[in-house]
Amino acid sequence: MNETKYPLFVKADVDAFFGLLSDSIAKVLIIIGVMIYSFNAPASLVYGRVLPGIGIGTAVGAFFYAHQAKRLSQKLGRIDITAQPYGLSSTHVFVWLYSIMGPVYWTTEDPVLAWQIGLAACVIGGVIEMLGSLYGEWLRKITPRAALLGSLAGVAITYVGLSAMLDIGSIPSVTLIPVMLVFIGFFAKDKLPFSLPAGIGAVLVGTILAWLFGYKDITGLASSFEYTSVYFPIPVVGDIVNGFRNIGPFLAIVIPIELHNTLTTLQSVESANAAGDPYNAKETMIMDGLGTCVGALFGSPFPTTVYIGHPTWKEIGAGRGYMILEGSFYLLMGLTGLMGVVNAIVPYQVAMVFLLFIGLTQGAQAFNKSPKRHAPAVWFAVFPAIIAWSGKWLAKLGEADAIDAISPTFRSVGNGYIVISLIWGALLAFIIDRRYKEAAVVAAVATVLSAIGFIHATELGFFFTGLWTIGYLFVTVLLAGYHVWQQKSENAQPRIEAGNEEVA
Repeated sequence: MNETKYPLFVKADVDAFFGLLSDSIAKVLIIIGVMIYSFNAPASLVYGRVLPGIGIGTAVGAFFYAHQAKRLSQKLGRIDITAQPYGLSSTHVFVWLYSIMGPVYWTTEDPVLAWQIGLAACVIGGVIEMLGSLYGEWLRKITPRAALLGSLAGVAITYVGLSAMLDIGSIPSVTLIPVMLVFIGFFAKDKLPFSLPAGIGAVLVGTILAWLFGYKDITGLASSFEYTSVYFPIPVVGDIVNGFRNIGPFLAIVIPIELHNTLTTLQSVESANAAGDPYNAKETMIMDGLGTCVGALFGSPFPTTVYIGHPTWKEIGAGRGYMILEGSFYLLMGLTGLMGVVNAIVPYQVAMVFLLFIGLTQGAQAFNKSPKRHAPAVWFAVFPAIIAWSGKWLAKLGEADAIDAISPTFRSVGNGYIVISLIWGALLAFIIDRRYKEAAVVAAVATVLSAIGFIHATELGFFFTGLWTIGYLFVTVLLAGYHVWQQKSENAQPRIEAGNEEVA
């Protein structure tokens, strides 16, 4: 096929780009707002290192996926190929901010160290994503969806949705209308006045209200131009190395989130294939990981990924041009400091409206996409995040040790809570299905992880006599016993396998 027949841009690319634009701006505004206003990070760090890294990492991936679409077009002899959407991962942004960088800052009050550990976590995440090309399909087959989605829902409900609501509630005269516009546009799927996209309409109305009520002013806008400059990307290898020295306590967060992201990438590619664009899943996983590592090398602690949503842009007729526009936008904003001007115009509390939406949708997804009988398992997987999030706020009320006076569970379950969520969700899902052998294996894994301090402990070590280790060991024996009884007893209830599921 003559490659000139596949156009660089089509009209629908502009629509697709603006469809992603509000989400892109919101995520960057959240990063700026949280890092500067919550973590007290120097503006020079955010504008001079973080945003250029985001720009480079996102542009590399976006341009690659535009080229990938071109190659697929040539291979198939078609010109209706839609590039896979790519950019900052919403999940990673909020997990990195509130479960990795936030705890570092709240403990040390050192925003630079928080950033460095975020960089190290980002590199590890990128490597795991690349390795996902080897293990992804196997992981998808063995892990109950209730456990994977339930663990993510816990973070979404607490660290995303509830945390966002705290910021939204700080200026309700400005934020409640944008919240309702997002609900109308995204949940009700109804039109906004003048056919504005819901995201852009929410940002526009929220910005106007913020200026009317005096939350934004000309003085702040004028001062924001001091951050506009040309920021040349500079490798931050030394900062990454320093982050690796302190990454240990956060591996229990990074690893399960990246395992989940591997499955999400698989689902994204599968949805593109179902829509008629047969992309290579392994190539996509490798590129997601490379883009993430490139961004980290130049200062971004936030992983990038292919989004679920390709069929949406396919349906409206987008091609590859919208990814070129997306990559160019991130590059321009990252290398010029112009996002500082945007931040002076749009209050970050308005951007938090999108985090609320993400928290609600990802929380709901865990129930909608899991078997109905596994709903209790989803809730059980959510509990550790609720405990961890509540413990964080209790600790802020006074001395950190004060939470132990209420319940030591706040601390023990808060350490490694994402892995604990996966374990608890998988345990109950397997028990509901009477798959006692698999449940016993999960309990055995929990016993080992607890014994070495990977979960339920503040640091790695040996905790063979720890209460959680002993408890999980007892559970392993119990479930193994049920498996033996199930195999030998004629009265035992049968396992629920593919093909004999209960009908809801």
